[in-house]
Parts: sequence; structure tokens; C-alpha cells
Amino acid sequence: MSQSDSNEILRFEEFSKGIISVYNEEQLIKITANTLKAIFGGYYYCIRLFSEREKRITLTLAEGPVIHSELQTIRIKENTAKKMQVYRVDGSYSSVVQYTERYHHIFRDTTDGTGTPIVYKGELLGLINLESPSGFLRPEDKLLMILFANQLAVSVNNIRLLNRTDTYRRFLYGIIDSATVLISVVDSEGKIVLINKYFKDRVQMEFRDIIGKPVIGFLPASQRLKLYRAFLRLKNEKIDHINLNLMFKQGDKELNMSMNLSPLRDESGELQHIVAIGMDMTDFLDLKSQYEDTRKLATIGEFVSQISHELNNPITSIKVYSEYIRKRLQSRNYAESDILEKVERIETTIDRIQYFVKSIVSYAKPFSEERERVKLANILNQALYFCQYLIEKHNIETVMTVDQSIFFVCYPNQLIQAIVNLVTNAINAMPDGGSLTIDGKQDGGKVIVTISDTGCGMSEEVKKKIFEPFFSTRKAEGGVGLGLTIVKNAILAHNGIIEVESEPGKGSTFRIILPYEND
Repeated sequence: MSQSDSNEILRFEEFSKGIISVYNEEQLIKITANTLKAIFGGYYYCIRLFSEREKRITLTLAEGPVIHSELQTIRIKENTAKKMQVYRVDGSYSSVVQYTERYHHIFRDTTDGTGTPIVYKGELLGLINLESPSGFLRPEDKLLMILFANQLAVSVNNIRLLNRTDTYRRFLYGIIDSATVLISVVDSEGKIVLINKYFKDRVQMEFRDIIGKPVIGFLPASQRLKLYRAFLRLKNEKIDHINLNLMFKQGDKELNMSMNLSPLRDESGELQHIVAIGMDMTDFLDLKSQYEDTRKLATIGEFVSQISHELNNPITSIKVYSEYIRKRLQSRNYAESDILEKVERIETTIDRIQYFVKSIVSYAKPFSEERERVKLANILNQALYFCQYLIEKHNIETVMTVDQSIFFVCYPNQLIQAIVNLVTNAINAMPDGGSLTIDGKQDGGKVIVTISDTGCGMSEEVKKKIFEPFFSTRKAEGGVGLGLTIVKNAILAHNGIIEVESEPGKGSTFRIILPYEND
């Protein structure tokens, strides 16, 4: 073997190793061209890659005085095409590939040449042309070109397989991400390896905060054993799927998810992944709860309507007699007497009782009160006045700060009732005395009323339920559980919101935020 042959073999081996890690066709033919130039210095060469799927030449790289019109067609000797099983008579290659009886030159002024098809398992991937400007090609040259073509065929096929795999992967991910259902995949160790966009958006988290994390960490403690048992069943039993209702933690909130869990196993039957597909049932369950509350309230509304009639008769009588007593006292110059003040308080309390009965009845019906332009300070003063007896009874220290210049449009009786309920709740939370702070202010386009106490506070579990109808922590003391529900409805009637901050032993703060309207 000559030194020249040894160098050619060495360069070909380096070429074979160098293209292993190449995943781009353009880079691949550049490396091939550089190796051809190093081995066949003085010869002209052309590398063209062809796509059977697209029926076109995808890449071309030529070195030498090429005839450009010849580059548009791949011409292969007919006997070579038949030998390599790329001879087609059905026109599947279109007009891009043609068969000839002899070699067809693509460079000017060359004396000899060869065209070596790049073929992988009967699929034409391209053609390498090598031509000599003088003399004839050696048999070794043609053999070396076959080795190049075979090596290129494997690499081009691998690159295209990877590209198609990537295309299919993106296609499948596109389908998964466009699905309006929850899709997630966990591995055999319970770590999340995939979620779709809909899942990410529903839990309001980023992919980086979810992928690779144990799924168990996103579930409340009460749900973890349920999921663990489902995983064990999928791992150890030959079952196709399990339906499971789970809670997924989303910060302070929890999402109700109805999931179908299916196992993905390898050829030996070992569990590799679990696919979970399902729906976020949170909104549905909320609507269902609202519907059930509406039915319950409709029944109570009918009941209260009946008893309100029975209550209104004696209340009306009490009010008539109290008005009579007040007028008699006034006519006898008792205007400065505390007896007159107490009679007037009786009348005010009767008015409040009548409105309270009316609000209970209207709880299951639309409000009919007219909006009025009122002073915020007056609203707070009236609400506090209604609670004065309880404040004195429980020795509550009260501090109220309110901007006296704030006038705004609201439903005054509803708002007074809401604040009375909040103040009453605050007092009940301080049976042995404490501090009650009320603050009223305007912040841009909002009116904000804050009511804080130094009472017993609430746990997170209680705080989640306080606005639910008939939920009460004072049922043993006669609590009905409608006070805060009425508050919430009154605030919603104003298109406002109510916020709650509370910790056990650290008191509670309720913040009413209403849109500011002045006319």
C-alpha cells in the first residue's frame, strides 16, 4: 500500500468519525466537500442531496467549472440505478431524476467522471459527482466514492430521521398544548415530566416550577395517600386506567381535578410513566354549590316570608306605641331626659329589626333599594350606633378614623347592614374585651372601609368558608351563619370586593373595597 493510499484511508476514517455528531445536512456536505478536496486535489466534485418525499434537490455544493443548467437534474446510469434499487419507471422521482446509458458530465472540459448515488435501503438520498479535467479516474477513486456515498447515506438518513422525529414531536406537543383538558405525565418515581399549556395556565405556574418536581408536593396532605395508592395499583396490577378526584394546590387556593390515570409500560410490562388526563372541576363545583345554595335559600326565603309577616305585626305595634310614648314625653318637656333618648333608641332598633327581616327575605331575591349619594362618615356612625349596646356590654375600645369629605353613591341600608354585621362579628370574637378599629378613606377610584379587631382570629380552613351560607363557628351560641353571606352579597351589589386577613390568636381584618361614584 502506497503512502498516498494510506493518507486517503486515514482521511476517510477521520471523515467517518467527524460526521457522527453532525445533525445538520448543510454542515454534513461541507465536511464531505473538504474531505473530497483533500483527497482528490485537482479533481472537480459536486454533492447534491435529494428528497424523495419532496421530489426535489434540497442541497448542492460544487467545486469546479460547473454547468449550472446540469445541476437541476440528477442523472444516474441506468444499470447503476437498477443495481442499487433506485430505478423507478412510475415517475415517482418526477423529472428531477433521469436515467442514462452512460455517465453525463456536469463540469466543463473534463475527460472522465463518475456519479455515485447516495442510497439508504432503496431510498435515493442524493448523488456525488467526481470528474477529472485531464486523464482518467483510477478504479480506487471510484471505489472510494462508493465508500463516501455509503457513509453519507447513513448520516443523511439519521439526520432526516431526527428531523422527522423532531417534527412529529412538535406536532404532538402542539396537539397536547392546544387541548383544553388537563394533561400531565409523571415518571415511575412520581416526578412530573410533562404538562400541557392548559394545565400550566390553570394552576398559574411556570413550567420550570413544575417539571421535574414530585407530583405529591403539589397535593394537600389529605390527598397524598389517595394518589400513592393509585400509583401502587397501576404499578402492581394489570389495569388500564384509574379515575381519581384530586385537589391541586395553587398558592392559597386548591383546584378540584377529575383525572383519568393510565400506565405506560415497557416491553417487559414494567411501569415507566403514568399519563393523567382530566378536567378542572373547580368552576363546575362552585356553580353546583351556588345552585344548591340558591335552592336552599329559595326554600328559606319562602319560610322567612311567612314568619316575617308574623313578626311584622308585633314589631309594628311596638313601634306605634314607642312613637306614642316619645310624643307624650316630648309634650311634657322630657326632651333632655335619658328616658326619651332610650325610647328613640327603641324606635331606631325597631327600624333596624324591620330592615333586617326585610334583608333576610330579600337575600334570595334581588335588592330593591335605591342608590343614594351619602357621606361615608354618616354610614359608619350609624352602623356603629346600632352596635353601641354590644360594644358597651363587652367593654370594647373603639377607634374610628374617617375622611369627613367623602361623599359617594351607594345602597346605604345595605352598606350599613354589612358594616353592622362585620362589627358584630368582631365583637363576638372579643368576648373578654379588646380593640375595634374602623377606618374609612378614598384611594383614587376606590372607597375603602377597614374593620380590624384584636380577637381570636381564624384558621385558613375557617377563613375559606366564612362567606358560605349557614357556615358558623357559633352554632352552639345560636349563630345562623348568614351574617357574612349577607355582607358578601351587599358588597357584590356595589360591584365591590371584600378581603380578609386573619391568623389564630392575632385578630382579623376585613377590608371592603367599593368603586367610587359621586353622581
